[in-house]
Amino acid sequence: RSSLPFARANVRSNQNYPILGKQPGPYNRPAASKLVNTGIDCYLFRAEGKMAHSSKEKSKALMQYICQKIPAEYSGRIKLNKICWFSEIETMYKTGHPLTGNTYIRQCFGPVVLNAHLMREELVREGKIQEITNDESGRKIYRYKALQEVEIEKIFSGEEISIIDGQIRKYLYIDAHGISDLSHDSIWASLEDSDEMPLDLYQFQPVYSNEQAASVKKYSEEKWQEDYANVCP
Repeated sequence: RSSLPFARANVRSNQNYPILGKQPGPYNRPAASKLVNTGIDCYLFRAEGKMAHSSKEKSKALMQYICQKIPAEYSGRIKLNKICWFSEIETMYKTGHPLTGNTYIRQCFGPVVLNAHLMREELVREGKIQEITNDESGRKIYRYKALQEVEIEKIFSGEEISIIDGQIRKYLYIDAHGISDLSHDSIWASLEDSDEMPLDLYQFQPVYSNEQAASVKKYSEEKWQEDYANVCP
C-alpha cells in the first residue's frame, strides 16, 4: 500500500456510478467531437477543423511527442506510460472527452494504454523514436529519444496540446517509482490487473496538482528504497 505524504482525492460518484463498477458508461463528449466506431477496434474522433485520426494514431503521436519533449536521461517506459495516462485523464477532467479514445488497463505499476508495447515497437521500426537500453544496478532500463518531430498540431487541438505540455512539465523530474505511485489512485486500487480503467470517472476526479507532484518527487528521492521486484512481485 502506498504511504504518500498526502491524502488522495476521493472519487465523486455520479448518476452512472452510484457505486464504482468496472464497466465504463457513456462519455460526456462535447458536440464538437464525434466518436465513430470503425468496426476494427479503432475509434476516430472528428473535431471541427481537424482530420480524423484513429485512437492508435493518436496514442502513437502522443508517445512520440512526449519522447520529443523529454530529454532521454529523464525518460523511461514507466514515465512514458504514465504521462500518456495523466494527459488522458487531465483531458477527460477538463474537457469531458478522452484525449486519444484508446483503452487503458490496470497494471501493477499503474494504468497503461492497451498494446503500448506494440505501439512503441512500431515507432522504433518507423524510425520515429529510438529505444536506448542501459544496465543500471543489474536491471535493464529503457530510455527513449525522438528521432523525428511529430506534427502534433495536426492531431490534437491547442487546448489538448496545452494539457499534454502541462503534464510533461509536472512530471519531468519525477522518477519511475514516484510517477508510478502517483497513478495508484482509489480507482486503480479498486480494480484487478488487466481490468479496463473507467475513464468516465475521471470527469469527476481532478489530477494531482503541481504541489502534490513536487511532494512526491521529494518523497521519491528521499524515502523510496524498495526494489521493483518488491513493489510488483
